Amino acid sequence: MILKALCIGDNNVDIYEEQEIVYPGGNCINVSVYMSRNGCKTGYIGVVGNDYMGDLQIDSIKKEGVAVDRVKRFSDFPTANAIITLKDGDRVFGEYHPELHEAHPVCLLEEDMEYIRQFAPDVIHSCYYSFLEPGTLEQLKRAGYFISYDYTEEWKEEDFPNKAPYVDIVFLSCPLDREGDVKAILKKIVLDGAKMAVMTLGAKGSVLYDGREFYEQEAYRVEPVDTMGAGDSFISKFLESYCYGMKQTEEALNNIEGTGQKCPDIRSYKENLIRYSLSQAAVYAASNCMNKGAFGEGIAYRKVP
Repeated sequence: MILKALCIGDNNVDIYEEQEIVYPGGNCINVSVYMSRNGCKTGYIGVVGNDYMGDLQIDSIKKEGVAVDRVKRFSDFPTANAIITLKDGDRVFGEYHPELHEAHPVCLLEEDMEYIRQFAPDVIHSCYYSFLEPGTLEQLKRAGYFISYDYTEEWKEEDFPNKAPYVDIVFLSCPLDREGDVKAILKKIVLDGAKMAVMTLGAKGSVLYDGREFYEQEAYRVEPVDTMGAGDSFISKFLESYCYGMKQTEEALNNIEGTGQKCPDIRSYKENLIRYSLSQAAVYAASNCMNKGAFGEGIAYRKVP
């Protein structure tokens, strides 16, 4: 049994100006790569430029086993990019250039939906930076897919009702200067329609709310080489662990129902699976902090006029 994941939306290369090196990256690309590394069949839908940075993105994810059949390329703007500096191993974002995404937001045409149907993903992931055409999450949810969405650090409470009803699991992160009542925020997201919500808190760990109870997970502390991709690796490992566990469970329940017997209550199983998935996500995120860049091999930075 293989878990299938499709990531739709953003990507950007990470430019480490001080080292004059560029790494592939971006939330949706990172999640697709990490899930591929953990044994999933993955694909990515998005846009890149007709430039060396776009070549880097496509070549890098293809090497990681990610399907790129629906990646589109454009020449009017460079591939989205972010300027990165490192401070004691912690990545700090500088200028961000998403003009390509702004000019060409992801719009799922019928041929895209047919591709998605053929791919048959167990989970579809997107994020705040994905520049999806309005209604895209609703379109995917109506089609019956399990949807994951990352609000990143840019979440706004007033936006929760717009997306939460079409999302099964919401991720968001909380920088130190935005700490507040984490549990109240997670409750609001679930009340607004999401099935589960997870807040990552950096070195303070993470908290998940499933509509019934809260689950807290400590962080695995390391001296990081580079924290780039830590949040994305947390998301990917949680999704891989949780969704694969639920896929196995659904198959088992179908077998039981096929005999005409009543299925057992699996609430305790789900609780244990959530705890397991959070712990796996925390370990994987810590491990990913031992590498330079989010993933892949960096190349020399060539400044574009």
